[in-house]
Amino acid sequence: MKLIKPKKHALSQALIGLLGAFFTLVSVSAASADTTPRLMPLDQLKSVAQAAVKEAVKVPVHGRITIEASDPDSRLRLPYCPDVQASLPGNQSMDANITVKLFCENPHWQFYLSVNTTITVPMLVASRALPAGLVLDDSDLAQEWQSQNRLQGRIFTDKSVITGAKLKRGVQAGAPITADNLCLVCRGDKVTLRAGAGALSITAMGTALSDGTLGDTIRVRNLGSGRVVEAQVDAQGQVSVSY
Repeated sequence: MKLIKPKKHALSQALIGLLGAFFTLVSVSAASADTTPRLMPLDQLKSVAQAAVKEAVKVPVHGRITIEASDPDSRLRLPYCPDVQASLPGNQSMDANITVKLFCENPHWQFYLSVNTTITVPMLVASRALPAGLVLDDSDLAQEWQSQNRLQGRIFTDKSVITGAKLKRGVQAGAPITADNLCLVCRGDKVTLRAGAGALSITAMGTALSDGTLGDTIRVRNLGSGRVVEAQVDAQGQVSVSY
């Protein structure tokens, strides 16, 4: 029996056919991958929202701000946008939690994201629990960075401004020292009342009729004339009137 060998030409054709089928499958797979829609990176949404808040919030001199957007739902699927826009809808308070509207014109979509802000400022606080009526000393005060978001009232950063002032109410350790709880000149205190300026100034003794800290305007009765005037607190036991 005679064996018939396949022709080389036929083998070559079969091999070419197999290779062609393989590259066709690869091309189809690549084309399918290329048609997968590009999605918006969630981290980019956070970055845009944080940048919008940073631009809108006014930070006090010497203050610090921390801005942190919440994480979008991991299941969120937004088509990729090359130019994401952001706005702050409504009349929002620019502290604590801020809602940011993120939107795209083409493709059209919009999404809302919550951004938390914390503004901290340096301030004088009680170095220990301080009782009402205490006349403040340097050792009673410490400086800390604390959140401005919950502050109420005027704060201080310079110890010399309030050293010698009297506490109206007790203060817990670490709590801010605020102007409404102090009197550098207290009601009933005897004060030196200065009127005028320079060589034309005169002094008299008076009685404070209201409380005040540095720079406050209080009512004072001149003990010599009995006249009641409005005077500015200059220091402990000292007030002035400008004419």
